[in-house]
Amino acid sequence: MKGQTENTGLSRKLGLFTALMIVVCSMIGSGIFKKIAPMAGTLYSSKLILLCWLLAGVITLFGAISYSGLSRINKEAGGEYQYLKIIFGRFFSFLYGWTAFAVIQTASIASIAYVFSQSVNNMIHLPNLPESIANISLFGYIFPFDNAGVKMITILAIIMITMINFFGVQYGGWTVNFFTIAKILGILFLLGICFGSGIGSSENFKHSSQHICEINNLNFWGLTSIVFAAMLSAFWAFDGWVNITFLAGEVKNPRRDLPISIIGGVLIVTAFYMIVNYAFLYVLPVDSYAGMVQSQNSIAAAEVTKTVIGPAGFIIISVLILISTFGTTNTSVMSSSRIYYAMAKENMFFRSVAKTHVFFCHGIINS
Repeated sequence: MKGQTENTGLSRKLGLFTALMIVVCSMIGSGIFKKIAPMAGTLYSSKLILLCWLLAGVITLFGAISYSGLSRINKEAGGEYQYLKIIFGRFFSFLYGWTAFAVIQTASIASIAYVFSQSVNNMIHLPNLPESIANISLFGYIFPFDNAGVKMITILAIIMITMINFFGVQYGGWTVNFFTIAKILGILFLLGICFGSGIGSSENFKHSSQHICEINNLNFWGLTSIVFAAMLSAFWAFDGWVNITFLAGEVKNPRRDLPISIIGGVLIVTAFYMIVNYAFLYVLPVDSYAGMVQSQNSIAAAEVTKTVIGPAGFIIISVLILISTFGTTNTSVMSSSRIYYAMAKENMFFRSVAKTHVFFCHGIINS
């Protein structure tokens, strides 16, 4: 019957292209559009900003290479859960799995979906509850009804994405492919207007900040410390590549495709981040981004596009962030459930989670 469940396991339907798109889609979220501002506020140097992105990419690549090796040892669903079990034993994988369920993956999904909803709010002002209700707090710190419009859209977005993936991995895979291609095309458009408008120049990139003397006066260890502090922003933008390992049980040829998609995806995203941030610094000097740190509502990419094409630039970037964060939320929802599936198969999570829906098993994806 259409609604029945079967304990027949997962089907290997994800090809190399979709696996690569999952890595790229998981990594490119909102960070590419805004993280240059806090980095500029710390470093005051265009060259140091690009160095931070490069170093973060190289360090991420080291992790990707390590996971590529582990992916050849284990080809079942669960990713890090399986790897921790292989290396450290069941106790640590058990702790990881429940921590992922309680905090890591759930918080990640909620935070990315919240950025999606904020972008919706930037375009269409969402209604909020009366102030008397919005000010209700728990323990004086938590305001569950504040900014209710954005929170409601966040909840609805997660429900919608969950329903897409409910009908099978093929639908989640198609959604990944669509939104990844859309965000790549959007970023290419952004690069096109940055380099093709005639407004920017290499002099903006070479422009020295008025605060550069503060950097020049630092010793080696002082410079190293602020570079690593700025890299925290870059690492946020590089997060997510591990998601494909959770889906190992549904990749057609995991021993070949997982290493290629992990390493290839990290290299592609690193190249994108370097080029995009150079484009930003090509249009506006580093001081412009440093000044955005004080404004919570400033989005670096929006300021760039407004400089190049006017007020419409803010709408363009909002749409790009919508596409990017919706796609990233989809990959997070799609991949996270496989951790709990792997745990349930070993009686370390709710047993019913080990069952797969009939749609899950009989869909077709040949990407």
